[in-house]
Amino acid sequence: MEGTAVTLYDDVQSGGGSWNQDGFILFPDGRTISRVSENGGKFIRVTQMDTTNVDNHLWPLFLPDGKHFLFTSRNNFFGAHEDDAIFVASLDSTFIPKLIVKASSNMAYANGYLVYYDGERLVAQLFDVATLSVSGAPIPIGDQIFFEPQISNAAFSVSQNGLLVYQSGLPSSGRHEYVWHNREGSALGIISSISGLLFRLSPDEERIAVIKEPSSKKEGINIWLHEISRNIWTRFTFGPNNSLPIWSPDSKAIAYVSSLKERNTTDDIYIKRIEGEATTEVILKSKESIALTDWSQDGKFITYSTDRSATRSNDIWILPVKTPGDKTESQPFPFLQTEFNESYAAFSPDGRWIAYESDESGRSQIYVRPFPGAGGKWQVSTNGGRLPQWRGDGKELFFQTDNLMSVEIKTSTTSVVVGAEQKLFRVGSRMVQATNDGQNFLVLTTKRNDSSLPMTLVVNWLEDLKKAK
Repeated sequence: MEGTAVTLYDDVQSGGGSWNQDGFILFPDGRTISRVSENGGKFIRVTQMDTTNVDNHLWPLFLPDGKHFLFTSRNNFFGAHEDDAIFVASLDSTFIPKLIVKASSNMAYANGYLVYYDGERLVAQLFDVATLSVSGAPIPIGDQIFFEPQISNAAFSVSQNGLLVYQSGLPSSGRHEYVWHNREGSALGIISSISGLLFRLSPDEERIAVIKEPSSKKEGINIWLHEISRNIWTRFTFGPNNSLPIWSPDSKAIAYVSSLKERNTTDDIYIKRIEGEATTEVILKSKESIALTDWSQDGKFITYSTDRSATRSNDIWILPVKTPGDKTESQPFPFLQTEFNESYAAFSPDGRWIAYESDESGRSQIYVRPFPGAGGKWQVSTNGGRLPQWRGDGKELFFQTDNLMSVEIKTSTTSVVVGAEQKLFRVGSRMVQATNDGQNFLVLTTKRNDSSLPMTLVVNWLEDLKKAK
């Protein structure tokens, strides 16, 4: 192969991509689908969030006309849900996306059939590209398909000449490990294993809060706590959808997002104490989709991002935290609200600065701004970055590319001096949490199967379909 690889867009999420004959490429961009020219340039959002659901768009696939495309819409971030569906949309912004089938899976189109995983089997269903609709019953074409619920991905592929290949097997239980690493990337030990999806290390470094992977579509997701010294797991929330925990600065409470349809809202923010009476208090009722990111060290503010505002992009908001017993409603206010995507805001330990991620330059980079007043901004990363974290003394900032990166930070009353970037060790897309002294890092690692899962090749699967009808 000749030529040089050209970067069109950085920090693309897991969730596939598709390239049409006119040179446009579709890819997951945050929670929606965007397109970019094969020659580079500005990326354009081609799907929008549903204002009534917590949706997340993955696995775009161009249909033969190169204009219409399929995509998967999920109803939570962390696993399959009974309301997940495959939609058809168009590069034409006037086209209203149309639901095709209920499924939480990537898909393929070949020879008049839509192929997808229905939660139990790999199936094929007649699909008319003229009317953009399915007909007839789904026909099973494969069993025991390897399926990753975290990213709604079934391991299969089809060709236009009658070949089908799929991988068999089931993800093992407890397939995630929490592993300590030093600054050189050497593994220091495993603290526990659980089928988790996202975690937060408490400020006192005694516990981790984990979003536990649901065992079924109807179970929903919940938060569990792990006490590191005693290796004890305790369920913390109970309900259909509780996620995105952040710790209070004293490690005695957790704020989290709860998405319950019967409340007639999208996301509410709750605070629950971890000991004693374990009281639970709602601090914000909202009709927006919320992602909590940090709690200030003085305990006064929580920061979160939302993409349901007038900008139609991720914006950063601040929520004042009420004192216990205060019955007044907290009033959030915007910290950064632009046409670009800003997210993952993190307070500096002294509460005077916020580090965050923004794609204003055309790629995700890390910036620092003063809080709460007006002032300048300082770009921290030079070659992309996401998920900023401050060291406990505020003199170093960590962020992720494919590697865990470190930058020394010096602040005065009005300015920031940014040091040179330092690469610590490779992390890929794994989640990382730094200790307060910045010397060790807890890394969420996926366990690999001891033996490779079998691959099945089916020749002339279309002929088998004709026999099955």
